[in-house]
Amino acid sequence: MVKVVFGKKGTSKTKRMIEFVNDCVSTTTGSVIFVDDSDQLKYDLDRKVRYINVRDYLKKDEGQLFGFLAGIMASNYDISHIFIDRFIYVYKDDKEVFFDRIKEISDKEGIDFYISFSSEDGIVPDYLKEFIV
Repeated sequence: MVKVVFGKKGTSKTKRMIEFVNDCVSTTTGSVIFVDDSDQLKYDLDRKVRYINVRDYLKKDEGQLFGFLAGIMASNYDISHIFIDRFIYVYKDDKEVFFDRIKEISDKEGIDFYISFSSEDGIVPDYLKEFIV
């Protein structure tokens, strides 16, 4: 399952993501991963959540994000959920291709993805409509 928390900047997307992740960690038996581009939210999440600041690993090429996530998934077969906050700041390449690949992985591996996605104009791109929460 892929779910997208979509909206303009300042519409509480991150707050909703924190609520989703903290609710999720209390009900899942798998590992929960939270990917962000800073350490700002590190202490807002349940201590059972594996918090990853993607900037500690990907310095120049944001296009490496999918490979980075694939490495995380390959190294831990117990992952049940991956949360990606501030997606448009973390990933700059073709977003439609990214969501196609993430959906494939989610369907194959049974990992649920929650991704926050900001838009200046608030218009949902067609490729995201099926994922909006």
